[in-house]
Amino acid sequence: MRFKIIPLEDKQIVYFPDSLRFFETNSDTIEILKEIELGKTYEYFYSKYQNFDQNDYETLKGYCTEVAINKVESEDINSLFRLVLNISNVCNMNCKYCYAGGGNYGDKEALMDIDILDKILCFFYKFYKDIEVIQLFGGEPTLNIKAIEYVCTYLKENNKHTIVSMVTNGTNLNDKLIDLISKYHIYVTVSIDCSELHDYLRPFNSGEKTYELIKCNLNKLYHKTGQPGQIEITYTRQHDIKGISIQNLLESLNKDLDFEVFAHIAPVCTENADYKLDNPKRFFESIDDYYKYLGTDKQMHYSYIDRFLKPLKEHEPSIRYCGAGVGTIAVDIYGNIYPCFYFVNNNEFLIGNVVTDNYEKIQHNLTNTQKEYISYKRNETEKCKECFANTICYGCIGANYSITGDAMLMSDFHCEWVKKGLEATLRNIVKNKHK
Repeated sequence: MRFKIIPLEDKQIVYFPDSLRFFETNSDTIEILKEIELGKTYEYFYSKYQNFDQNDYETLKGYCTEVAINKVESEDINSLFRLVLNISNVCNMNCKYCYAGGGNYGDKEALMDIDILDKILCFFYKFYKDIEVIQLFGGEPTLNIKAIEYVCTYLKENNKHTIVSMVTNGTNLNDKLIDLISKYHIYVTVSIDCSELHDYLRPFNSGEKTYELIKCNLNKLYHKTGQPGQIEITYTRQHDIKGISIQNLLESLNKDLDFEVFAHIAPVCTENADYKLDNPKRFFESIDDYYKYLGTDKQMHYSYIDRFLKPLKEHEPSIRYCGAGVGTIAVDIYGNIYPCFYFVNNNEFLIGNVVTDNYEKIQHNLTNTQKEYISYKRNETEKCKECFANTICYGCIGANYSITGDAMLMSDFHCEWVKKGLEATLRNIVKNKHK
């Protein structure tokens, strides 16, 4: 029996984490809920509150005890949502906040060989009955165009109904690559920051600027293919210092691009003091801006607000940070398998290798990894079990590992990022209910 009280001007919101329901209410109802939580029976309320009948009591008690169904529990581990192929340990850019050591993950620069790529695809299509998405990753994946083309032709020749996606910096979108994207309907995500800071944060290795080139490439790509489907933005301390809000970021990109931007905006994952974001306040403010401009030509679409709206709408709780190790598996240029691309070249998380290990060994290790990640319940940990946001929380185990040293321990920054974001979302939904 849990609920959270969130102040809202002269009223209050009561939020029930276990059912993901919430209501605007008054102080009298809050007091009744607190007494129900203490175990008071209907007879007690009948004698104390006028016009409070049995139906009222049962309704409020039901809200306190209702539990939303967790669909994750019944997921099919014989199917994989996303196979990430790290086809390039090379990058042509020198992003200041790169977690992958400039794209090579602390290893030598190299591209994935086609022979290894073929072994990877053969293994995973034998292990899983189906794979929903193959995501091409790096480094910069477009520097290995042979691998991109091979994946697409392999799927077509073997009649696999898998979506191909790619995360790119957008600098190398030449005509041949655009033709491939069009021919095979590749879903493209492009990393780009706003014009004010992009060239400082994301220059070429030579130090040359990249923003104008990427902007032109994206507009060209859009007019020929309808892609990219998503823009990926990293929000850093430098954005905050310069007073650039999330809304400013999105407006800047919408002004420069010929298409409506849907953006995944994430706080930077780094311990570098020049870029590390100390306060997630800008993200909470972005939710206020979202509702401020809702229904106008300034309305923006981005992932942070959707992360809260979707589970609230569907009443579907979350028990894990992300899909790593279960819904997502990553493979590096050498055929090494990891729960997530974030752990490439980290032996602590190595599952096996499709080149040097036999099928049975990898099958055993991969199955055990899946079971381990499925059995882990974030909501039962000491830090999370009493938190009112623990049924809506999400995150990245790679970011956890980078900041706290434990893949299953979220940083205090991220906790505040989720809790304050949820509160801001609930307040704005209630305030704007008529809108």
